[in-house]
Amino acid sequence: MKITDTLGAGDVLLIDALSVKEELLGLIGAHFAGVTGLERDDIAEALAKRESLGTTGLGDGIAVPHAPIAGLDTACLTFVRLGSPLAFDAVDGAGVDLVCAILFPDSDQPAGLKLLACVARTLRRPDVAKELRKATTADEIITALAIEALPPPTEL
Repeated sequence: MKITDTLGAGDVLLIDALSVKEELLGLIGAHFAGVTGLERDDIAEALAKRESLGTTGLGDGIAVPHAPIAGLDTACLTFVRLGSPLAFDAVDGAGVDLVCAILFPDSDQPAGLKLLACVARTLRRPDVAKELRKATTADEIITALAIEALPPPTEL
C-alpha cells in the first residue's frame, strides 16, 4: 500500500498559518466536502469527535486526524503542510506542521486502519518528514510521500 495511490496533488494543501486546531479540522472538512460531496460540518465534526477520544498528534510535528464516515465509498486523504506549527495536543506537547487526514467508510474500518498505519509509518520516517518540510509545491509533497515505496535506510 502506498499513500500516493490515494493522495494526488489536488489533495495537498500548503497553508502558511492557522490559529487553532478547530480551524484546521474545518479546512480539512471543506476540502473533503469538495472531494466527496458530503457536508463540511459533518466531516469536521467526525474528525473533532475522534480527537475528543484522544489526540491523533503523533509527536515530532506530525498528526493524522481520521474518522470513519457513513456514506463514503472509498478512503480519501488530504495532506496539509503548515508553515508554522499549530498547537494540537500532540503526545509530545509540540505543535504540528505535517498533517495527513484520512476519511474511510464506516463499513470498512479495517481497511481504514491499515491505511492509517501506512500513513503514520511513512510520516514518522525522518527522511520523509525532512523532505516534506523542505517541499514548496504539491508535486514535491507527492514526491516526498512516494519515498515510502523505498525500503527504510539502513544504518552503517
